[in-house]
Amino acid sequence: MDYIAHVREADEAEQLVSDHLKECCQLAEGYLSNMALSKTAGLAALVHDMGKYTTAFQTYLREAIANPDRPPKRGSVDHATYGGRLIMDVLHAEQNGIPLVTAELTANAVISHHGYLHDYVSPDIDSPFWKRVREKELPEYEACKERFFGEVMPEDAFVRYCIEAVEEIQELMTAAGPEKRGEWLSLAARMIFSAVIDADRTNTRDFEEAETTDPSYTLPVERFLNNLESRYDSFAGGEYSSVNQARSDMAEACRKYAEKPSGIYTLSIPTGGGKTLASLRYALHHAKKYKKDRIIYVVPFTTIIEQNAAEIRHVLQAEGELLEHHSNVAQGEEESEADDWGAFHRRQKMNLAKDNWDIPVVFTTMVQYLNAFYSYGSKNARRAHNLSNAVVIFDEVQKIPLSCTTLFNQSVQFLRDRAKTSILLCTATQPALDRLTEKIRLTIDGEMIDRSPEKLLPFKRVELIDEATDKQMNTEDLAGMVNSLQSEHKSILVILNTKSVVRRLVDRLKEEGEEVFHLSTAMCPAHRKEKLGTIRSRLEADEPVICVSTQLIEAGVDVDFSCVIRSLAGMDSIAQAAGRCNRHGKSEVKPTYMIHHEEENLQRLPEMKAGAEITRKMLIDFKKQPGYFQHDLLSEKAMTTFFMNYYQQHESQLNYRMPNETKNMTEILFTILNHHPYYVSWKERHKEEPPFVLSYSMKTAAKAFEVIESNTKSVIVPHGKGETIIAELAAGTSLREMEKLLRELQHYAVNVFHGEWKRLVELEAVEAAADGDYYVLKEGFYAEETGLTMDGAGELDFIGY
Repeated sequence: MDYIAHVREADEAEQLVSDHLKECCQLAEGYLSNMALSKTAGLAALVHDMGKYTTAFQTYLREAIANPDRPPKRGSVDHATYGGRLIMDVLHAEQNGIPLVTAELTANAVISHHGYLHDYVSPDIDSPFWKRVREKELPEYEACKERFFGEVMPEDAFVRYCIEAVEEIQELMTAAGPEKRGEWLSLAARMIFSAVIDADRTNTRDFEEAETTDPSYTLPVERFLNNLESRYDSFAGGEYSSVNQARSDMAEACRKYAEKPSGIYTLSIPTGGGKTLASLRYALHHAKKYKKDRIIYVVPFTTIIEQNAAEIRHVLQAEGELLEHHSNVAQGEEESEADDWGAFHRRQKMNLAKDNWDIPVVFTTMVQYLNAFYSYGSKNARRAHNLSNAVVIFDEVQKIPLSCTTLFNQSVQFLRDRAKTSILLCTATQPALDRLTEKIRLTIDGEMIDRSPEKLLPFKRVELIDEATDKQMNTEDLAGMVNSLQSEHKSILVILNTKSVVRRLVDRLKEEGEEVFHLSTAMCPAHRKEKLGTIRSRLEADEPVICVSTQLIEAGVDVDFSCVIRSLAGMDSIAQAAGRCNRHGKSEVKPTYMIHHEEENLQRLPEMKAGAEITRKMLIDFKKQPGYFQHDLLSEKAMTTFFMNYYQQHESQLNYRMPNETKNMTEILFTILNHHPYYVSWKERHKEEPPFVLSYSMKTAAKAFEVIESNTKSVIVPHGKGETIIAELAAGTSLREMEKLLRELQHYAVNVFHGEWKRLVELEAVEAAADGDYYVLKEGFYAEETGLTMDGAGELDFIGY
């Protein structure tokens, strides 16, 4: 009989198991070739669906096709464990430690490819991995092996292939050294898992769509470079201000730095210094010289994606080659073996349409970057391998969530040391990540620009005015301050820390007849983009503008106000807010006022509260000893002082803590066996050494991990084209078209926290679409002025990412 892996829905064509396995192997090899793990990834992909060679699975699959109305229960026949068992049979019988490690790394990826990596040791001191791969009964295992060796790869060739994978792992462990061995093996396990998942999903999609993915698809660097350099050439003939000249000098320095080998570099261009295009210039020239596959921008807020992606898309003339990945719009659960067949086919189409970052230029968020390494679910893990052999630019890197600092540093160092990835840390306020216990090892002389006082002088456009240390303000006081400043300043930006005080000030100013622009994360990206477009047009026309916003506007959003008022926060936030003031140097110096708003409740924003308190103490010290801060609160000395105090105060919080445990995530995710916190308990309970050599609690760590403390759901809002896209998705379409629509739909999503979500459900304000894969906000709960609204829902103080 022909052993089939998939049947195409459109024409009932059959894909053979042998073809699927060989093609997946080839894809996975290519995915990790830059990490010298091609055979290891290829081995896992080669056997991942070996269990489909059982008669039981073939009967199960054909019955499902023949009886779509009454199919057998999905998952009733296990096909994922067989390949893992074969790898263990070949390599785990060896006494040498390297084959054991190789077997356990690859077998876990195989048995987990429809879910998530198993714990080698779980908190209840058991081994889900060992039970699955070694103790589970596998009917027809011997017959399955015979068919695999007969159709896919002869046994002797398979053994040789396994040995090649062992050699790769041996080289990796040697390169890591004793200090980094546990960390590198754990992150390599994630990369192998990523490669297997993406190879499987990609090959399945290609078969379903009757096309072939080109594994050599790379960055069109020559065309992009021509377009970018043409942009810089167009600047050359213009009339240069001192600011424009300084921007040009810094961009040229970035171009020259591209000649240096891949490393971890910093780009500390002052706010308004043209950081976006300068970093792109480095990335493209570096990618050309060192043959990088893609450029990935990682930013803290979706507002930066909206602006910067639009700018770069225009400059590069890139459309289908640039991805904006804001969030996971589809909220459905990971596929489950308990799904019925109808749910499975619908969910399979949705999963295949998810983005895997296989595109030349990617804009994404810090949340999505960290999820790719550490969060639960195949949809997150699938993207990880595409971070290799890339240029990854972290924009506004100081916005890393505090609890993720150590995990961020470890992932970045791994990408640099093992994955041939070049890292660029961009911000005007570098966060001193190289001074922590678990630090990033910056490349020596790795700052790209000259930060001498004379070079930075053109960016001295703002005077910080302390209105915070001697008095507090309420909404009434602040409204009066805004009114009094209008006589001197046509455009005023007020940035406050919580949504509730923003709305109060907006309401108070409107009561006085003022026209006020309001920006908030309660608006979908498309809506915010429209509002920002109107604001920019008014600013460029030198018309009066009052804008009141949460902090979403202060990091990377290109607006130029003549006056800024910033509620007390960390010095990095103060500096970013000041960057929205006199941004293009049209005037010599303009004011940024720092205020203390007494109505702000920061109890649920402890990091912001702590940052504000450190800033307040620095303001007091500055009055006494301005020379210590180089007579400038925006100086490098001031920023380093702030971050060192901030990290010292929060040292215990830099490493992600596991819920309800004294252990942190690093301990259970990166520690090798005899140092693992569960090792002693294992020996005590089982009265023997574990039969395996890896100990990572993969699933436990991933399930506990949330970049943002309170997880969010994406809700599609009835604004602009959002409703039309929802209707098109509901009508049914091809996988490729669905992928396009899902990407576009992200512009019409609002992320809501658990409390907000609960209230929306109580109000019956949301309804499920596509059987719960995503949720749609009903009419009446979205306002043109404020975005998502909930009458009687109480105050929503969270800012979010």
